[in-house]
Amino acid sequence: MEYIFFENASDGIYIHDIGGYFIKINKVGLEIFGCPDKEIIGSHVSEWLSPASVEMVKEDTLNWSVTR
Repeated sequence: MEYIFFENASDGIYIHDIGGYFIKINKVGLEIFGCPDKEIIGSHVSEWLSPASVEMVKEDTLNWSVTR
C-alpha cells in the first residue's frame, strides 16, 4: 500500500538516511531533478538542494530523530 502511494503521488517524494544521503525517490522526484535514480540514490542532499533547503532537511531530521 505504501509503495503504491509513494510511486503514484503527484508530488516528488524522497527518503534519505540520517546522514542526508538519498535512499529512495519516486518518479515525480526524478522528473523534478531531471535525472535517473541511479544518479541520485546514494548522493547527498546537498548536491541537489539549495543551502536553505539542506538546513531544513537537517532540522527536520534532528527533530524527527529526537521525537522518535
